[in-house]
Amino acid sequence: PGFIRARNSATTFPAKRKRCLSECLAAAAERPVPSPDAGSWPELTYIRTAPANCPVAVLRMKYKLEQPVHANIDSAHYQCSIEWRNGKFIADEPVVTGGQDQGPDPYTLLLASLASCTLITLRMYIDRKGLVVPSISVNANLFQYTKDEQTVTVIDRDIRFEGDIDDEQKEKLTDIAKACPISKLLSGPIEVRTFAHKEGTGAKEIKYKNDAITVSWKPELCKHSGRCVTQLPSVFNLKAHPWVNVDGAEAERLAEQIRRCPTGALSYVLNNSADKPVTEAKE
Repeated sequence: PGFIRARNSATTFPAKRKRCLSECLAAAAERPVPSPDAGSWPELTYIRTAPANCPVAVLRMKYKLEQPVHANIDSAHYQCSIEWRNGKFIADEPVVTGGQDQGPDPYTLLLASLASCTLITLRMYIDRKGLVVPSISVNANLFQYTKDEQTVTVIDRDIRFEGDIDDEQKEKLTDIAKACPISKLLSGPIEVRTFAHKEGTGAKEIKYKNDAITVSWKPELCKHSGRCVTQLPSVFNLKAHPWVNVDGAEAERLAEQIRRCPTGALSYVLNNSADKPVTEAKE
């Protein structure tokens, strides 16, 4: 987790970008920077970090979930329908804040994520080590206070182990809990990016077409080309001119990718079809 996968950059990137990637590789491996022209580039390399301004930083973007979490709210206060890869559930607000308490509120969902990740991580470790711990429980809650005009959030996680283990083992398990993926996510730098789907009426529009599909691209609305480039590179290539190759995938696969566009920069029409352009989807 947290690694970037890059294929043989010696044949993929021009010299300037090869040099940048070589520095990233060296930083990850903590070894001297190799020459971009050296013939010893690995076939498959994992990079732990890359500078924010790295010209090949698009390689860092690989979503954790194959399908995004999709949420929708209608006029009912304040029931949200949440869809995940294997079903649906309701999120709501408590009555005191105007909801109907028909499902967990956002704070509860956040804490449930931490609690469940903690338990799963501990169970994996305990089973691997052969410890006898029949049951583990977690209580999680949070509070906030103001310090230097900033809101500070403190999350408390209380763990109880049932089984024949001593305090030293419990201390080790506590350290394991602190290293669970959600703990590290919440403790590390987090960037929340927000994109709004727009119509872009009057914006410049460029079309790419073949016999099966016509793709429309509005450059002014394009904010997230990395999603296209990483998820369907056979069609979307920032180094190519034009950057959209409509012959790089079947029309239905290309349409599926376009529906994932978060800003409305991309839309499509299936040729020889009466359907209007479709631009909105869960992904």
